[in-house]
Amino acid sequence: MKSKESGRRSLWAAALAAAAAVAVLGVAVASPAANKVLTKSDVKRIADQEIGRLGPIGRGSSGHGCSPSSSTFDTCEQVTLTLNRKARVLLVGEVGWHASAGGRGTCRLTADGAQVGDVGLPGNLNANTDSLHQSGQGLTVITAPLAAGSHTFRLQCNQGAASVAMPGGWLAAVRLLGG
Repeated sequence: MKSKESGRRSLWAAALAAAAAVAVLGVAVASPAANKVLTKSDVKRIADQEIGRLGPIGRGSSGHGCSPSSSTFDTCEQVTLTLNRKARVLLVGEVGWHASAGGRGTCRLTADGAQVGDVGLPGNLNANTDSLHQSGQGLTVITAPLAAGSHTFRLQCNQGAASVAMPGGWLAAVRLLGG
């Protein structure tokens, strides 16, 4: 038989578990009046439901690269992410590049065709890169809040002078909570 003190501790633990679940998951998961103790499977089931309600968290793309031959931007990497509600998106991209002497270009991140954040300027003044000796250009930005729905994000580069190639890269788009 349980002691009165042990019973109070169990009730107190159940109430704390329910309060923690409400704070973390945003849902009520137990009724103190029913004195229901959450099991591990209860918490997992509720967490899975809440994660499903949030929708996709992020998407990524890698390995495509591009070889721009003019000032027109070429898409090196592209990701589509569907937001189930208004949210900001963290974009992180990187492109490996090599250029002939004086070769340079411009890289940018776009959201639905519009540039977001600053540009990167890959290139060199000396002939110190080739397909076996590449350098890298990284770009990171958090978008303004975007409406619910499908959004396309791109890492794009162009050629500014001489010859520059971006043979490989990657792009990640991650939905941020808090819109």
